[in-house]
Amino acid sequence: MNGTNFCLITGMPPGLLYIVDKLAQTGRLECVVIHHTIAKRHLSIRSIVRSIRDFFEEPRRHQARIMRSHLTDYDECHVIDKHVVEKLRLLADKYAFDLILKSSINTDNQVCEYLKQSTAQYALTLGGPVLKPAILKSFNGMWLNCHGGFLPYYRGLWSEYWAIKNGDFDKIGWTIHELVERIDAGKIFQKEKVVYNPDETLEELTLRVHSQMITGYIAFAKALPNSTIKALQHKVETKYYYSRPKSVSLDKVLQTKVRCL
Repeated sequence: MNGTNFCLITGMPPGLLYIVDKLAQTGRLECVVIHHTIAKRHLSIRSIVRSIRDFFEEPRRHQARIMRSHLTDYDECHVIDKHVVEKLRLLADKYAFDLILKSSINTDNQVCEYLKQSTAQYALTLGGPVLKPAILKSFNGMWLNCHGGFLPYYRGLWSEYWAIKNGDFDKIGWTIHELVERIDAGKIFQKEKVVYNPDETLEELTLRVHSQMITGYIAFAKALPNSTIKALQHKVETKYYYSRPKSVSLDKVLQTKVRCL
């Protein structure tokens, strides 16, 4: 493969099978590398950390949440890892792309060697751990990431939460940017705002951002050119990096209406 082919490097977020299927239909998907243990540690919408124990205690509740992302035609078995993996293998056979399942991409030499030999022009990332410099340097093409926050203002985790807490209601959205060693700090290629509803819960807002982000990322990937991507010009005085909120119940925060945060 050559030209505008791409690899997908990801965890196992809701919508994974939808993303892989849509990208594979382009005929330009060279490989999919999955950090498969991410789903066991972080079954979540992007960075919202939820335990596997909670998923199995209330599977119907969480499946209903995933349904609201409009991606369940592909991910109806998302709660059970092995079923998702089986479907991924079927897609790999159908569309003839390489499927690599690893428990830790950052410590696996096979992934580095594969990326060194890859002829793809782009490596697309979505979720998963922060990639170490050795992985980033092993790929000769450009790394791209889709971040569930409005860059450059909200880097890191829980972007919707922090934007609302800071009163930045016009800075809720998602961003496609170049993946570099510094987290969420690469050149910005596309960013879109998502209008919030003060009467929806934070979880509902996050699901809407996630769903729109996936749709936008797929469209962006399909349109990737052979030439250099043009970065957006922007001016900003401050760049924030946030982690998950401390000393709060994650479940309680997720079920809180936006106007009450």
